[in-house]
Amino acid sequence: MSDTFKPGDRVFVKSGSYKNQHGKVTGETNYGFFERTVPVKLDKSGKEEIVESYLVHENLEAHQVDAEIEKVEKHFKEVLPKLGEPMGEQMRKEIPTHLGYLKNAKASNDKHRAAEESKYLLGVIPTIRETESIPKDWGKDVEIWLDIIQHWMKKNL
Repeated sequence: MSDTFKPGDRVFVKSGSYKNQHGKVTGETNYGFFERTVPVKLDKSGKEEIVESYLVHENLEAHQVDAEIEKVEKHFKEVLPKLGEPMGEQMRKEIPTHLGYLKNAKASNDKHRAAEESKYLLGVIPTIRETESIPKDWGKDVEIWLDIIQHWMKKNL
């Protein structure tokens, strides 16, 4: 019996041509004549139809989520010095504070606070992209990492 996948679920591809990739279910399972497929937006590429039996629910360990938070922090630290004033000054204060709150929420198993902090961090990405000195596609990886963090915290806190 295979797992049931719902839109928004994070998944890992265990076999097939997209083996070892992670992604997010984007729609309902399609029931074909021979096999069921699931629409998945893969983190490293686009939207694909993946055979349902090739998928398992993403199941990260707490230390892996800590590593995702560290990657988010690193990317923000790299971009913050490039932001102009007055927005840059404000974000250089706020973003590290909210990253700290996110870490504390995870450590204290505070699901509500973790959701608020990751939502805040996702919300500042478009503002950063609007800055002239920042590439318009900056933060795509950060969005994926925050999605991974949000999904894990929703399921595990």
